[in-house]
Amino acid sequence: MADTLVTSGLPLSSGVEEGTFPPMYYDSPSVQMVIGCTYTADDSLTASVSAGAPYFTVNKIDICNWEVVRTTPGAPGGELPVKLGGAGLSNAVIPVQSQRILSAPVASSNGLTPLTIKAEQYARLWVSARVPRGALPAGPFKGKAALQGKTLSKTVELEGTYLGNLIGSVTVEPATVAPGQPVLVQVLNASGRPYSDSSVTVSIQCVEATARYYQFATPGDRTLTVRAVRGSLSETAKAIVKVAGNPLSYRCALTDPPLSQMPILEVRQTLGQPYQATFTLGTPRWMLKKLAAQLAAASPAAVTPTPRSMRPIAPAPTSSFADDVSKALATLSPTDLKQVPSKRRQAATTR
Repeated sequence: MADTLVTSGLPLSSGVEEGTFPPMYYDSPSVQMVIGCTYTADDSLTASVSAGAPYFTVNKIDICNWEVVRTTPGAPGGELPVKLGGAGLSNAVIPVQSQRILSAPVASSNGLTPLTIKAEQYARLWVSARVPRGALPAGPFKGKAALQGKTLSKTVELEGTYLGNLIGSVTVEPATVAPGQPVLVQVLNASGRPYSDSSVTVSIQCVEATARYYQFATPGDRTLTVRAVRGSLSETAKAIVKVAGNPLSYRCALTDPPLSQMPILEVRQTLGQPYQATFTLGTPRWMLKKLAAQLAAASPAAVTPTPRSMRPIAPAPTSSFADDVSKALATLSPTDLKQVPSKRRQAATTR
């Protein structure tokens, strides 16, 4: 059974020159291979960064061998090829694909110590990019690296993008609002743009979000805490919202007397319905209690009860019969008044 050899992969003379690094924040080193090539003769290699230091540094040089791996196309991984049937089975040709891959590194150095490489071996130059905090403004930074040998030397242009701090700024729009007026608090990156990097977790008042709307029912300054986290990096910032002026209000109905409320949006969870929420627009309940307390403090006489000792004594009930008796008793002499009980007893005996 004959084999058809299909050669693929990098030829011996192929090389890699890629000096573009992914965007990075401060103190977040990134290491990548910038030069790779096969040497056709024995050599001794060193490496250097001729521009862009200290943000670009040589990480290492390593050497790998080429290895050939043969696979049969069309068969799923880990399974045997499909059995061929029919006439002419002995003359069937099963294609075999051969790929050249790199082995694990067999030697390495720091770039300063010469590293010996043999013919047909593959050399790789690794460069590290790192920007300390505050060392550069946000934006691109460039450099140049070189892999030097006696028979072959290569150079590559290096370029990285520094993203700066995790929190560039926090905006409050508008800066001053009236009670009940919505205000937008938004976190921007170092370039002054809204956040789009999913690797950074931003929270405002412990709620994960890069922007939030707020409403405040009472005047005063509100201080909000903003936090951004990416791996081991963590930053915090403060945002101040100034609330002043007359509160916003709207009329609840056209009927008299006119009743108005503050246009504050609230949401409440419905008990027994975990996926249902109720939105309401109006003055918050806690605000109504506060207004009632303020009204009571402003007019204490209208609501303070009068002490019992200060209350007026109501006059006793009167009638015409009582008035006649009082007048008759006033005309009697003291002697007559003493005889009144005896006359009552005589009247009772007579009965």
